Amino acid sequence: MVDLVFYTIYFWYACALVWVLYRYRREPLYDPRILFTLAASLWLLILHGYLIDFEGYLAAKSGFYSQDIRVLAAIALGMMLIGYAAFIGGASIGARFAVRPASAVFRDYKLLTLVCALMIVIAVLNFMANVALISGGNVIRYLSEFATRPYQVADNKGMTASGYLLGFIGIQVIAFLVGRRGTSKPVLLAFLAAVFIMVVIRFSQARIFQTLVLMGGCYASYAMGAALRRGRHMPWIKHIHYLVLAGALGIGIYFLRLASSLRNVGVEITWQTVVDFSDRIIHFALHRGNVPNFPIVFTIVDKMPFEEGFFYGKTLFNWAIFFIPRSILEADYLISLRIKEMWYLDVEGGGLPPTAIGEWYANFGFAGVVMGMFVVGLAIGTLYKIARVSESPYVVVLWANVVFGFVVIYPKTDLAQIPVYSIFLLLCLWLLMKALQSGARAHTEQTNHSAAIRSSPETG
Repeated sequence: MVDLVFYTIYFWYACALVWVLYRYRREPLYDPRILFTLAASLWLLILHGYLIDFEGYLAAKSGFYSQDIRVLAAIALGMMLIGYAAFIGGASIGARFAVRPASAVFRDYKLLTLVCALMIVIAVLNFMANVALISGGNVIRYLSEFATRPYQVADNKGMTASGYLLGFIGIQVIAFLVGRRGTSKPVLLAFLAAVFIMVVIRFSQARIFQTLVLMGGCYASYAMGAALRRGRHMPWIKHIHYLVLAGALGIGIYFLRLASSLRNVGVEITWQTVVDFSDRIIHFALHRGNVPNFPIVFTIVDKMPFEEGFFYGKTLFNWAIFFIPRSILEADYLISLRIKEMWYLDVEGGGLPPTAIGEWYANFGFAGVVMGMFVVGLAIGTLYKIARVSESPYVVVLWANVVFGFVVIYPKTDLAQIPVYSIFLLLCLWLLMKALQSGARAHTEQTNHSAAIRSSPETG
């Protein structure tokens, strides 16, 4: 009977995913309903995989649950279906809000282009300094050892990546401006070269997901600028190959990081290494927590509120304390860390994200799943509607970072994934440009006033 319930929900969830993709088939790839649906499809695939072979996966514990695992799976899948429907409903309502279309007149943004180009130069200089410091100026060696980068930063070897962040925002702003203006082939090639350099710099930090986020941000910024220029957005199905290529690139970068780690301990990389990696892709996806970790959801449903009380919103605004030094925060300041401290201290590694629905259930139970996912969807849909018709590069780049830095991974993680750093840097850039433009305007007015005085006839 439990299996019948599970696969009935499974069937309707699959139908809902297909219906949404068909219903919004004319919407672009950066529509939150499209990206969230594609990401949430992993819930079906991975949950079924856990049921086939549950033992041994990350955070999976035999005999740990008070209920049968198939009952927990059916409850979790039902929560996923309801939470997914709530998110899509909220995003659809938000996307229908009346927003005044952008003016047809596009500002030139010459000063902004110059500032963003300077930001990219700062990032490149920062990268070159790190290469000289760590690898004696040998870029190939520096990149081949990128798996050790987090340890080099932790060992305080004098490295800094602060300048990188400026370049990552700068290249996305320029991507929008290039798409909006339309450019000659030489300029376009120069832009693509700059994108490549920024991606290599991001790659050198051993941040797989963040590398893909940067690529996605550049894509969305350019595509939305081009859509404003053309007057239409391209349907997502025509750009789905970009997402497939990004997924393949992510797997490739993961292999390179693994190979870099093996080389650092003296293991020779051969063709057999590639074959072994291919055979163990499922292991690296599930056992290393690189996909939605459903045993966490099972645990939350099984233990809360009977053994542990709900959090009642205490974990929902952790993203807002992003700039507070971790050294002065409590050890479990993130919900992923709190869950690990409560139930999974024996699991190696960092925090264990509870998935989007898991976080809302852990705070307010089943009602939290419905209302929380609806509110998040509503906020995301509203921001998308504003960005879709906006001529502001700041708003468009903000959306590009939210959709590829948060929406696409939200089914796996929690609200702490909100890209606060990117939002903060965009705000700083906007304030800087306001100050520079005000200064330039005041200088022009003063110059014109002085010229007018000099040209006026003298009076006695």
